[in-house]
Amino acid sequence: MTDISSIAFQEDFVTWTELTVDDKVINIKRAVSDSLPVSINFQSLKQPNVAEDVAAQLRTLVELKNLKTGKTRVTIPGRFAVIKKIVVDKSIPENQHQGLVNYEFQKSWKEDPQNYTIFLTNYKHDLESMNELLAVGIRKEVLKFFESVLEKAQLDAVSISPNCFTVDEFFRALHPNVHGDCLILGWQRRGYDVIVSNSQNFVNYSFRPYNSNLDPIEQIEEEELISGFDVLLEEIKHPPVVEKPLYDIQSVYFYGFHFKPAWLELMGAQVHTPLHLLNLDGSDSFRLAAESKEISAKEVFQIFEPISNIF
Repeated sequence: MTDISSIAFQEDFVTWTELTVDDKVINIKRAVSDSLPVSINFQSLKQPNVAEDVAAQLRTLVELKNLKTGKTRVTIPGRFAVIKKIVVDKSIPENQHQGLVNYEFQKSWKEDPQNYTIFLTNYKHDLESMNELLAVGIRKEVLKFFESVLEKAQLDAVSISPNCFTVDEFFRALHPNVHGDCLILGWQRRGYDVIVSNSQNFVNYSFRPYNSNLDPIEQIEEEELISGFDVLLEEIKHPPVVEKPLYDIQSVYFYGFHFKPAWLELMGAQVHTPLHLLNLDGSDSFRLAAESKEISAKEVFQIFEPISNIF
């Protein structure tokens, strides 16, 4: 049995779960969601008191909810990461891949690449004589900020990962036999986390605001959100500068604390693509046994992000 404490940060929201995983059974013991006192973005994380303010909120949650602070897994917003696919010849030894990745990133940036920490993931896509690799660059100041928050909150963090990768990996574990490309939409407070995946690999990630003003979701009319999804789906399938469809989207899965299940039917009436809530039902890989009375199998989509960090 593996005990897992997982925290998922969003720009101004945090979700914290305590769970165990035993023989493909996920037992959610506790789930807590709360607003953060400040918004975390590239501007605010440079301010001197923001890390302490966020840490203070976490300490308050620990005290009020009696949460565990040891060996915590953490996800951060995917939009803090620069994700790049790089094609290399199969004749090039693996011990030279990191150098090639660093070189490709350096060509893409106008600023000093030393400002970033670059990770080479386990992703590998076979392209006949070539291999497609997936690399992730994260600003060192971003990692330093979250490390500072966790240290000030007296949390023992064992990993910090962009949320798009944990969600994608867990989705593929739940649905290993999906057909075509799947669109996974995380409904965050100011926009969508847009993940494209299939049964074999992570395909792509982007962040799309709900509107040009970056308004929070509670300030946007329901009709605008419903119609906005229709527009988003069409743009992802048929980008304006591409003649043929970019992805073969066969199904869409929704997750996130801010999504309302009642929207599923309204959105489904506008599109021909099957829509689903990202829960554990319908999967043979894992099943839910939640101790927390506040969580049911039909509501896992609300806290899917921290649960996804189980591997």
